[in-house]
Amino acid sequence: LEEEALYNARLREIENEQSLLLSLGQPARVREYAQKLFGSGVESAIDVRGRAAPMHEIASRILRSVVVSAPTGPATIPDVSRRGLDAPGMSLSSMSLELAEALGMKLELRSEARLAAAAALDYPRLYLATPRQFTLEEAARIAIHEILGHAVNALNASTQPLALLRQGTCDSLASQEGVALCLEEAASTLSPARLRTLAARVLVTYRMHEGASFHDNVYSLIRESAFEVEDALRIAERVYRGGGASRDGIYLRAWLETRALLRASPALLDRLRSAKIAWRDLPHLEGLEARGLYREASCRPRLSESLAKTSWGTLLRTSDAPSALPETARLVL
Repeated sequence: LEEEALYNARLREIENEQSLLLSLGQPARVREYAQKLFGSGVESAIDVRGRAAPMHEIASRILRSVVVSAPTGPATIPDVSRRGLDAPGMSLSSMSLELAEALGMKLELRSEARLAAAAALDYPRLYLATPRQFTLEEAARIAIHEILGHAVNALNASTQPLALLRQGTCDSLASQEGVALCLEEAASTLSPARLRTLAARVLVTYRMHEGASFHDNVYSLIRESAFEVEDALRIAERVYRGGGASRDGIYLRAWLETRALLRASPALLDRLRSAKIAWRDLPHLEGLEARGLYREASCRPRLSESLAKTSWGTLLRTSDAPSALPETARLVL
């Protein structure tokens, strides 16, 4: 049966997740299981120019070649309105709510000072890290990532007849992050600084598994890759949290794999957002659908149409947001 292979793969992944949790407090054991779940940077991938290489080499190449230009504007947009989470005014919370409402979704916003990322979705709850300030491009990128990427996927997945497609197949997390990053790119918000951050996470992950200390990794980012101290610390903190349980090394590889898939077949975007499924499992959907265990996505927003429904989408689409990619390599959805 189609679902038997999917469940068996997910069960093996759950065993590794459980072993990781039971190993907390033992960094060597934590990293052993984190490597099984998320990789260590030695995995091979195809870069945007079609060259195969280990992920840590692709990351190093990005850090050497991608130049960060000046920000597109001042960081004046707060995480939440100082008058409250749902008060009017331009903020990451208001932008996210407006985009969600344009798609017919109602989100519950939460403020979380301990959140490592700027935002995190546990549908229908959206958690925002505070206090933070963003440029318009940064705030738009986060809203697009969380709403058009993760929230749309979670909404569609919640209607799937098969529980596994609601909860997630093996490695579905990576594919869903890849989708969200591809949407960032299509909206021209995957800036050089963002791409360098994704690459730095891979390199720090690789060096950590090779035995580098937190201090050595931070120092290398500052000295060799020209990161500011605060940014280098934030990247390393994400990777080393829990003793090295971070999944931060998967983002760049997930983006490269997913964008290659979508460049070949853009229509697969809706399939990837229809359920919590890894891109490698897409061939199973036809058989599941024939037996009533899968249904197509009901929420299929197009990027440009969705942004046009917001008060800030026009500002974003008419800006000259810098791209880290050559024109011929960019993804359009």
